[in-house]
Amino acid sequence: ACAVAVLREGSRQQLVEDALKVEAELTTKGGWQDQIGGVYPGFKLAVSQKSDKLILNVKELSSASDLHFVLIYTGTARLARDILDRVLERWRAKEGSVVEDVASLVA
Repeated sequence: ACAVAVLREGSRQQLVEDALKVEAELTTKGGWQDQIGGVYPGFKLAVSQKSDKLILNVKELSSASDLHFVLIYTGTARLARDILDRVLERWRAKEGSVVEDVASLVA
């Protein structure tokens, strides 16, 4: 599934949603955070509401010079699909920490 996207003003949310649909078709099991990084310029803070539908609130941060970052390279590749599979395995096993984390998400 390939498409050419033309970004029009106010359509960033739709572009993120479309990219998520393509990822779902490719079964990559990725999240929305990578799409935000690619679609919205510069440094940003992105939050999604607790909802069945992706409702984004993206705040572009004024300047990187006002921020402090630490980047740590572990040398380990982590695919979203593998992380999700491990979490779901732990959920099926009713591992305490995962059950507690999920409960806190819906509280």
